Amino acid sequence: TIAAGAFKGKTNLRSLAIGKNVKTIGKGAFSGCTNLKTLTVNSRNLTKKGVKGSLSGSSVKTINVPANKVDSYQNKFTKANSGSKGKVTVKAKSK
Repeated sequence: TIAAGAFKGKTNLRSLAIGKNVKTIGKGAFSGCTNLKTLTVNSRNLTKKGVKGSLSGSSVKTINVPANKVDSYQNKFTKANSGSKGKVTVKAKSK
């Protein structure tokens, strides 16, 4: 789990990799991360409830995910983070 507000206000973050064992990302985990543009999600087990509000107040534009999770994670992140700034694109991460 990444706790709610875990990276709140960390303006020095530009990209971040999320480990393969993470199942939930707390609400506002990346709030105020104005320079964070890219997340790489290595987990194949994120739940919709587990990402709710995680991108609120962030500037994340791209989320790289395992190839077989693109559609599922696009749906989860889009529905769970309607308060994020701008459109978030979920795409398959390069190997």
